[in-house]
Amino acid sequence: MDITGEELLRRYAAGERDFTGVKLKYVDLSGANLSGVNLTNASLGGANLERVNFSQSILRRANMAGVWMSNANLEGADLSGATFQESNLTGANFREVNFEGASLVETALHDANLERANLRGTIWGETTNLTNANLKGAIWEDVVGEPIRQNTIMPNGEVITDEIELPDGSKIVP
Repeated sequence: MDITGEELLRRYAAGERDFTGVKLKYVDLSGANLSGVNLTNASLGGANLERVNFSQSILRRANMAGVWMSNANLEGADLSGATFQESNLTGANFREVNFEGASLVETALHDANLERANLRGTIWGETTNLTNANLKGAIWEDVVGEPIRQNTIMPNGEVITDEIELPDGSKIVP
């Protein structure tokens, strides 16, 4: 079911929370409060979700490819099985989020808070960027792929900075 961003916000303000399967591609919902919304199987590809409050929301198996979600709040949300390919999640709060089985290929997570998030079975690409991200206490099991880690706080509290391979084959640690 295709709906506009304005319609979603109007219905949400009227008390509706279940928007399972809606198509909201390329909408601008920046700054909206959508706490507790159910967007299971929704398609939000290319949407501007900057500073959106999705705390305690359900976005299971949502298509979030190409979204701009910088500085958004998703604390306690369920994003299991969601697809975030080529998305900007810089500075977002994913504290205690369930990402189990989600795809985060080619996604920017600079400065993101993933503290105590469930990252079991997530798919990462070699261009997924976790620079300055906090994963302290997160579940980091059965992950696929190696994201870029620069000054990244890992689940055990260790700060990791990966080597960078230069065109001549030499490696440096920034």
